[in-house]
Order: sequence, then structure tokens, then C-alpha cells
Amino acid sequence: MRHLIFNDVTIPFVRLLDNFTIPVLIFNGNNDWLVNNEGLFNFLNDLIWSGQEEYRRARFTDIHSDGKLVGSFKRAKNLFHVKVYNAGHFVYQDQPEFSLDLLSRLLYS
Repeated sequence: MRHLIFNDVTIPFVRLLDNFTIPVLIFNGNNDWLVNNEGLFNFLNDLIWSGQEEYRRARFTDIHSDGKLVGSFKRAKNLFHVKVYNAGHFVYQDQPEFSLDLLSRLLYS
């Protein structure tokens, strides 16, 4: 029988957020059953890092692409948290146009 091994990414993730200035994009679809929105929100809300209070105070803002409401995001320091509407676990498959737009915005802004 094969056993799944899960590693805690909290410490390296906090180091990434606190020690580097590169943008960190965390996103998932609002219909994702594996990485659900509430679980991800709670993880980021409870994460102890230098931007914790800023993240907690930030509010989600609508994102439009091609004139359509496609998601919402909030930002704290270099962390970008995006909820993609009408998408499941495979956001790139469910929302390919917005996925490209999202990465383009992150890379070229």
C-alpha cells in the first residue's frame, strides 16, 4: 500500500514572504474541492509573518478581465491572494484566458 506524505510548507513559505521582495501569487478556483477557499483563507489569515495584520485588514477587491467579473483578490506586502470564479482545482483549464491575464499582470506590472 502506498502512503501519502504531506510536508508542512509553513516555515519555508513564511521565509519566502519575509525575506524576499518577489511577488507571491496564491490562487484557486471558487469551486475547488481539494484546496477550498475557506481553508486557504484561514491558512493565510492565521499565518504568522510580517504582513499578517496587513493581510487581515485587507479586503477582497473584484477583478475584471475582458469586461467580465472573473474573481477577487487581496494583497498584503508581496502576497497576492486570488479567488478565481467559475473554476475548480485546475484553474488554467477552467479559466484559461483569465489565467494568462493573471500571470501577465503579475509578471509585467
